[in-house]
Amino acid sequence: MFSLTLMYENSIIRTMFNKLPDLIDPIYFAQHQKSYEVEVPIAIFSRLIEQVLSEDGLVKVSINFFRHTKLRVPAFNLVLETKLALKCQRSLGSFEYLVQSEIVGVFVESMAMAKDIPAEFEVYELIDDKISLYEIIEEELLLNIPLAPIDVKSEMAYQNTQLVEDESDEAPKKQNQQNPFAALKALQKNK
Repeated sequence: MFSLTLMYENSIIRTMFNKLPDLIDPIYFAQHQKSYEVEVPIAIFSRLIEQVLSEDGLVKVSINFFRHTKLRVPAFNLVLETKLALKCQRSLGSFEYLVQSEIVGVFVESMAMAKDIPAEFEVYELIDDKISLYEIIEEELLLNIPLAPIDVKSEMAYQNTQLVEDESDEAPKKQNQQNPFAALKALQKNK
């Protein structure tokens, strides 16, 4: 099911679909200002499911394509939100990690053009006529997973099993220990 909205002032047609296409022509999508707001299952992202404990759940995706007027390149605004089941590196238990990400990306024909793009934009090179939206989404989700995920609510299951010695016990031990250089000193005196 989809809805179609006409904007008569600028004579721009905007579409909003419930299904996100995989391969798209970013130039065409930017020229026609396509927009999508969908929920896609986590299970379709093969590299992502290698990093998470559960394939269950959905990723909320909102993506709007437009032509950037100053940079004169096709661009998009991508907003992602999901909860990922990760393994806590402190407690080794499972926890839900909230991912909320928003990026603005631009498409360039060659990476030589990327040097003119400000740093706040993600740059994607158009190698082919079509690109995969799912790959862009999966890459952004992977970049949002911390290297060592830690649940802030967890505690480390650690117990000190070593006996702590009293400082008063250390003094007699030091007196009883022989200086390793005392033998050398004695030899030196004998010469």
